[in-house]
Formats: sequence, structure tokens, C-alpha cells
Amino acid sequence: MAAPIAERWEFLGDVARAAVVERLRGVETPILEEDADGSWLVTFVWSSADARAVVLAANALFDHAHPGLSEFERLAGSDLWVLSYLVPSGWRAGYVITEHSGDGPAPWRAATDRRAARLAAMAGGPDPRNPLRAAQMMSEGEQSVVEVPDAPEHPFASPPFGPAPEEWSVPDAVAGLDRRVWVYRPPAPASSPLAARVGVAVDGARQDPGPGREGTPLLLLFDGQVWATRASLATMLDRAIRAGALPPLHVAMIDSVDPDRRTAELGVSGGINDFVLDTLLPLLRRELPVSAAPEATAVSGQSFGGLAALWLLGRAPETVGAAIAQSPSLWRNDPSPLLLDRSAPYRLVLTAGCFEEEIAEGAAGLAERLLAGGAKVLYRPVTGGHDWAWWSQGLIAGLQELYGRPPRR
Repeated sequence: MAAPIAERWEFLGDVARAAVVERLRGVETPILEEDADGSWLVTFVWSSADARAVVLAANALFDHAHPGLSEFERLAGSDLWVLSYLVPSGWRAGYVITEHSGDGPAPWRAATDRRAARLAAMAGGPDPRNPLRAAQMMSEGEQSVVEVPDAPEHPFASPPFGPAPEEWSVPDAVAGLDRRVWVYRPPAPASSPLAARVGVAVDGARQDPGPGREGTPLLLLFDGQVWATRASLATMLDRAIRAGALPPLHVAMIDSVDPDRRTAELGVSGGINDFVLDTLLPLLRRELPVSAAPEATAVSGQSFGGLAALWLLGRAPETVGAAIAQSPSLWRNDPSPLLLDRSAPYRLVLTAGCFEEEIAEGAAGLAERLLAGGAKVLYRPVTGGHDWAWWSQGLIAGLQELYGRPPRR
């Protein structure tokens, strides 16, 4: 939508315009203003004297068919550009800002298909006026994060690109490669109240392996290259465990290698799940002080990874007893028959963003079917899109639901 300041701009005199420009240059952005109905007017500001067009690529809001809705408007006579959105309370999203200063139409307008337009709009970088940053999870850059009041708390958030946990190379006979797996080992203070609650034995700074069910919970996590090297998951887990929000637990972050392999291996019954069940999980249980109890073994993923997590939960009733599925791509296939036929109980935390309509509808429908079948399912809709900006917070919150102290709502 047109920013209110842009609509008023032509009616302002020179003195008033100079005062507005001075104020906008000195504020952090985006600017948040509560609307009468409880929604929020979010205004972004960009500074460029040379730009001919500027676009905001905010997750789930950029529409390749209507790019003008995401383009900034220049305040005439200045180098400032502005854009506003009216969004629901609780919105959290990642975004970048891209400017076009050359001849011809902006690349996001010249693109002939959805993917090309989206990539062109995302070619820029983070908002220099916004100090809140996250990694662009499928690239090497950073993005900005916008969050309006009432967004779910993320008290254990960490700056992107923190230290990665130890890296293993595990032979994957089916794929014919050595697959990277990053293994998170927790701090284990003996005073942790949650360590005692889940039966964790501790010896100094690390868990004593102990037999059977006395090890820590284990999380199997897809798209491990993102979580290990860009999202700073290890740092977030350290903070959550030391704060008593989570018990000590281990995490195996599994590399999806490249986009083509990810598409082929995630979101299907077999694929990477054959490697997890036949090779990786037995190795982890031999080498790490983790519990062999199904209820202490969870799997998680996002998008295709969320669908893969559901398939693994359905395939392995005696091995895996919990899952956190975020924005699962249920349009691809439906694992619900396998989950409904599962012989052992399980717990599932299922989340989807309100701006990813098809995925949200699929997730809500799946939750309804599974609940009707007697499963323990916690479905949480999120004010967001198909977005790592809330998946990061949601993963920690999901682990708290399964094993720790549930987050305050």
C-alpha cells in the first residue's frame, strides 16, 4: 500500500518536508504504528539518489504478478523512498531490499516467471536501518527481520553465522556419497532441573553415556547445512539449556547436499529417511549418550523437510516417537494414512504460516484428521509465511513443547 507519508507529501511545504526527511533519516526501520483494529502499519524507508525503482522482498508478500504492491515510492525532491504494509499483530518475516538504477525495466518486472521474479527481487541485501538480522538460509548472505508486537518470543535468538558444531562424514550407501552430519553436544550442568526430569545422567560438563533410557533426547534435523552453519542453532540450544528451558539434548543436523538432491530425497517415504533409519540413527546411538526410547527420539524439518519428518514418524513407530513439522509441503503427498495406522503413540508439533495459504490449509486438515484418530497433535498457526525467520523460533518452541518448559504464549 502507499505509505501515508507519501500520500501527504505533496501537500507539505518545504519546511515540513525538510523536517520529515530529517526525522526519517534518524530512525530505525521499519516504523511500527498500531492501527485502530489492532493490526500494524509497518513502514520501510530506503535512501538512494540514483535508484529508479526499489522493491521489498518480504517473505510471502512479494507477488510476481503484482510487483508494484511491493515497490517503494520516492518522496519527490529527496533521496528517500517509502513503502507501507498493514499486517496482523504477531507478524514476523525475513526481508531484503533491492534497488534498480540502470536502464530499462527493473529485473523483477522484466522476469517472465514466478521464480525469476522472486530471485530478482531478492538480489539485494538487508535493511541498513534495521539492526535485527538473520541468515538468508539458502544463500550465503544476510537478511533483515521484521517483527511486530505480539510476535512469539524468541529469547534464545543468536546472531547468524555462529560457531558450527562438530562435523561428521557418514557414508550413505544408497546415495553413493559421504553425507555431512553436524552433531550438537549439549552443556550439562548438574543443577539443571530439566535434566533430572527426563532422566539424564550427568558427569561434569558432559552426560555419562549410561544404558538405554538414561541418555538425553535426540533430535534428527533435516537441512542441517542451514541450521549448523547459518542459523546458529548450537548457540540457541546452549542458551535454552543453560536457562532451564530445555533439558540437555543432542541434535544431528543432516546435510541435504544440493537443491536437486534435496527435492528428490526430502518429502518422500524413502529417500533420506532410508539413510537415517538404516545408517545414521544406529551410529548416533552407538557413539552418543542418547536415549534409545522412541519418546526421546524426535525428528524435525521445514517445507520438504517437514514432510520428510512426517514420513519418518509414520515409518518408524518403534524408533521415533515425536516430530516437529514446520510448514510441511503436504501438496506433494499425504503421509496421514501411515500416521493413522501407526501402532505406537507419538507426539507431533505441527506449525504453518497464515500467509502460506495452501500449506496452512493442508497442515490444519492433517491435524484435524490425526486428532480425530486419537493422536497427540499440537497445531499452531503462525503469523508469517514460508520463512526461516519464524522457523528458527518455532523449532526451539517445539522442542520446549516436547521436552522442556513450554514457552509463554
